Amino acid sequence: MADFLTISRPVRSARRGRLSDATARAVTAYAVFAAAFGFTLAVVVGLVH
Repeated sequence: MADFLTISRPVRSARRGRLSDATARAVTAYAVFAAAFGFTLAVVVGLVH
């Protein structure tokens, strides 16, 4: 039982690390997309007005 706990603990932490890494990547991609979209929108509005 102790061996099982020792094995499952790193696996759990690795899974959590992978999940947080994917989440961070998604948040970064969304932030970059939002910034680019906002900049484009500002340029379009600036050109129209």
